[in-house]
Amino acid sequence: MGSDIAIFQKLKANQLIEGINLSIQNSQSLFEMANLSRSNGNFGLAKPLFILSCEESIKAFALYIFFAFDDNRDISLIFKNHSEKLTILKEGYHLMKSDTKAMKEAFDQALTDFPNEEDIIVEKRAKELYQKYYLEILNQTDNETIKADRDWWNNANKNKQKGFYVGFEGGVWQDPLKTIEKEATEAEEKALFVLSQV
Repeated sequence: MGSDIAIFQKLKANQLIEGINLSIQNSQSLFEMANLSRSNGNFGLAKPLFILSCEESIKAFALYIFFAFDDNRDISLIFKNHSEKLTILKEGYHLMKSDTKAMKEAFDQALTDFPNEEDIIVEKRAKELYQKYYLEILNQTDNETIKADRDWWNNANKNKQKGFYVGFEGGVWQDPLKTIEKEATEAEEKALFVLSQV
């Protein structure tokens, strides 16, 4: 029996692409179910479904990296447990936000610099500016913002459990139906952003 990474290495391109597409479709389906739960006032169920939609997006992203860059990292853990996906989100969420903001600012500046030029010239200028903007944004990002994002993802698995199940903590019953709308909205905002990255 081979290692788990060997299984992924044996997949043909069309099989990897199928896995990417299935992960994206499932991510979108979970997001839709979360929105339906939210619109029905069930914020406790909506919150973990939004989180799960982010986890499915990470699967698509990992398969894409594995496929596009012939990456030899063992991605099998991403398909086996939640903690692996949540660790990626915890460590990478603020980097994705910085990356997205840098790309937008680089393209906006490139369009300002070359308003009437062909797309290829604008893209070249944006690529030149991107690294500069990315580093500036990373350096300007408030450590408290990064800490808050990391804490949120660090608690995501616990919050999923609270949204799905009745619990008993600190001598008090935990009722998923008591989850407030603000918590579901915050999870939705994070999910919208993560889904926009794949």
